[in-house]
Parts: sequence; C-alpha cells; structure tokens
Amino acid sequence: MFFRGQNLFVLYNPQAILVYIFDLFTLYLSRKRYNGRDMISVRSHPVVFFEDALPSVFHQSPVQFLYYLERDGNKFLNFYWEQVAKNFAESDRVDPYGLNYVIRLPQKDVTIAMVIMPAPQNNGEAHLEAFVYRPRRVTPILRINDMTGVFALVKAPDISGNPKTRIIERTRKGESIERGEGPPPTTDEFYRVVIELIKDSSGNL
Repeated sequence: MFFRGQNLFVLYNPQAILVYIFDLFTLYLSRKRYNGRDMISVRSHPVVFFEDALPSVFHQSPVQFLYYLERDGNKFLNFYWEQVAKNFAESDRVDPYGLNYVIRLPQKDVTIAMVIMPAPQNNGEAHLEAFVYRPRRVTPILRINDMTGVFALVKAPDISGNPKTRIIERTRKGESIERGEGPPPTTDEFYRVVIELIKDSSGNL
C-alpha cells in the first residue's frame, strides 16, 4: 500500500487531499511493473480504476470513502475516474457514462456500497464493484481485521464467446483472488452473491 497508514481524508481541504493521494497513486503506478512493462501500458483505464484506485482508497479509509460517496457520490466517483484518466493518452481514456452507485444496509453495522461501472468493452473490465464495511469485524489479540472487503464482477466470456462473469476479490495488499463464476451483471444479483461471500460459517455477516 502506498498510503503508509496516513488518514489523509480528515484534513481541511478534501479536494486538495484527493489530488495529493493521486499524486502518490501515480508514483506508485510508475514504479510497479507487470511482465517487465509499465502497468498503464497493459491495463485499460477502467481496469486501473476498479483494480487499484477505488480499492486502495476504500481499504485505507472506509469511513471517509463512504462519507463522500453518500454526500455526493457521482462527483466523488467522477473525480477519481478523471484522476486515473490523466495517466492515459487521450485515445485510451474512457468516458464515465453510466458510472453510478447504490448503497445498501443489510443489517446494523454492515454497509455494502456498489459502484456501477461504465459498460465494459473489454474482457477483464468490471460491470460492478462492491465495497463492504463491517466495523465490528476486528480481533485485536489475533490482529485479524476484515472490516473491509472489495469484490468486482468482471466481464469474462466463456471459450465460445457466451457472456459470462467472474468475481474477483481485491485485497488490502492489492492482490486479486478469484472467487468463482459470477451472476448476471445486475445490482440485485451481485448484491445477493456478495452477501453469501461475506457470511461466516454460522451464516452471520
């Protein structure tokens, strides 16, 4: 993680802080390599947005992330979309048309915010991304912390080209974990699957 534990959202000017965070984010991308090449040259604008930008900010500062999403979510998401776009040539930038969000509260102290992405044009781009916040999911003695979870529903057609989806979990360490085949790309179906993914062995969220 490139934030190094700094809770940058709490400072007075959130817009300036968001710009500062993305300066760090750009530096992070410029140093990270993928098969010997700059990640920006390998992954599309929408992929960097859902794989790196939103998960990094959410895992680091979930309360502030949800605060800005609830206060003016469209402005918040479009700001980040445009910041990521600055790392791409004009010809590789994607219009944010369709970028939206919905917030649901399945029970007390559990929040699931789903970001609706622009319609994916390429395999591996996301239809939807869910941000799960459960502030009571902490075990201080064992240092277990799964308060935050991020799950993306990505476009992944089968070998015959039939439309299919896969679920990818984005961890606090910036890793991707395959969580199996996904449902049809609707908010209701994705929400149902996310609920099942976060249940423990006793069926609790």
